[in-house]
Amino acid sequence: MSNVIEFKPKEDVFILSFIMPNPTQMNKTGDENITLEAKDGKGHAWIVAKNKTEAKKKLNAMITNITEWLDD
Repeated sequence: MSNVIEFKPKEDVFILSFIMPNPTQMNKTGDENITLEAKDGKGHAWIVAKNKTEAKKKLNAMITNITEWLDD
């Protein structure tokens, strides 16, 4: 018998600000948990992730041509 309890890391919402070319192309598969707002080449994204690095990876998978991060 095994009495092992798995504790998954808590995920938080990270807000990332960035600059991208205008217009830009996004690839959405449907399983992302991302809210995105973009206007005039500036964008803000609310991403559920374990840490900020993972949040940036998730956003880069969706928008591959981000030119600058504004919140480092």
